[in-house]
Amino acid sequence: MGKLVVGIKAFLLCCLVITGLTACGGSGSSNSQTASTQNDGSWADISVASGNQSITLSWTKKDAGTADSASTPSTSSTPAPTYNVYWSNTSGVTKKNGNKIADVTSPYVHTGLVNGTRYYYVVTEVLPSGVESAESYESSATPQANIPAAPTGLKVTAKDGQTELALVDPTGKAMTPPTGTVFNIYWNTTGGVTKKSTKIANVASLSPASPYTHTGLTNGASYYYMITEVSPTGEESVESQQVSVIPQSAVAAVVVNAVFANTSTTTKKGQPGSPKNPNGYAGNQKVTVAWDVADFPTNYDYVRFTGTSTPAVQITSTNTIKGYYVYWSTDQIKTDKTNATRIPVPGTDLKFTHTALANGTRLYYAVTAVASPDPAHADFSALTAAQLSTLVSTQYESQILAQFSVVPEARVPAVPSNVAAAKGNQQVALSWKKDTSGTGVTNNIYWTTSTGVSKTTGTKISGITSNSYVHSGLESGTTYYYVITAVSDGESAESTVVSVTM
Repeated sequence: MGKLVVGIKAFLLCCLVITGLTACGGSGSSNSQTASTQNDGSWADISVASGNQSITLSWTKKDAGTADSASTPSTSSTPAPTYNVYWSNTSGVTKKNGNKIADVTSPYVHTGLVNGTRYYYVVTEVLPSGVESAESYESSATPQANIPAAPTGLKVTAKDGQTELALVDPTGKAMTPPTGTVFNIYWNTTGGVTKKSTKIANVASLSPASPYTHTGLTNGASYYYMITEVSPTGEESVESQQVSVIPQSAVAAVVVNAVFANTSTTTKKGQPGSPKNPNGYAGNQKVTVAWDVADFPTNYDYVRFTGTSTPAVQITSTNTIKGYYVYWSTDQIKTDKTNATRIPVPGTDLKFTHTALANGTRLYYAVTAVASPDPAHADFSALTAAQLSTLVSTQYESQILAQFSVVPEARVPAVPSNVAAAKGNQQVALSWKKDTSGTGVTNNIYWTTSTGVSKTTGTKISGITSNSYVHSGLESGTTYYYVITAVSDGESAESTVVSVTM
């Protein structure tokens, strides 16, 4: 009898201890669950990505002794676990001191955040039984607005009663802003344009092939412009540099006969038309000045007198544009051009790049055309050698049609946004949104293993041409902090900080 009682007790104890079996000592499968067993936070790999007033968290669970998995395997009899997110604005967040967001799955988007404020996160796994795991390692990110860079390369062309505005790169080609980008144009007639000046909103195109035309302007008056870029999500950049122009009516060629009194070499100058549509756009320590060809009458009459009012010989000559003069000054150019420096440009060129300039200094420009008769024309045989020499050597310069001002500046790309850091096996995969509005933009990464990473304190990884990078060879248990910059002529400010603990 005693042996029977002992046997029954053993049977009951077996059934209590070993749950899920069809019979004590029989076969069957267990449906019991335990939360992640790692107590040092290594049970999951956490990645964070900053957005505009939001941060996206993703995590991948690592079961001990098994390959990484996105979640605990589940069957019809084993419900999948859920997860809790704990966050704080100070490092060292735990289940006890963090703000809890319960019952979430990966990826989770934390919204309603303050741009520029850093947020720290840990994640825990929660089983259907309510058992909660240890916290994951901490990760952090800072939400930021996707603010475009200040536009560069604003090209304003003065025309008759109107102006044309376009954006060009340093080679004069069209800039390519991201899809959905629009521009705001601000202008006045006094200078010092700001976002409080008269606004022309939501301009869809500023390409040279399809510029914005500002009509109804007064010829001879100065107009000042600056523009901003507006991202597809509505963030507006800071202002571009200011550009000024003076619309003018088209000046016809002034044809004045060159008069020779007897054998005198006295002449009067005949003026070609002024170069059309002068304009300029700034680059890094340079300004490119461009214009359209000047008008010139096909035939140009020269008259030689013999002492009476009746011309003895009337000569018709084909004339050519000999070249152009580009005038520049740090002040508005005077009518007599005495305060300007003159640069000759060959007649076949319709563009001049002024280099070795100081960025940030406003410069004023004007262009004139220069012509002379064609000495090879047969009708010149009626002139003496002295007269011909004087006629050919005399330069005939047009009037100034309009002047404009621009400011040389280095192109600084937009600060990289949407920075994300994903933890891997002794590595961190970084990605970000890259400025694609110009050519030749690269990125630098700065990293440290302590807080306060910046361009001056971080270890630099430079010349990255894509929008992602894998930082490998990292140490377990160490926290890595990252910021990213964009580089063109100049380097942008740092992105927000992201951090990952290995």
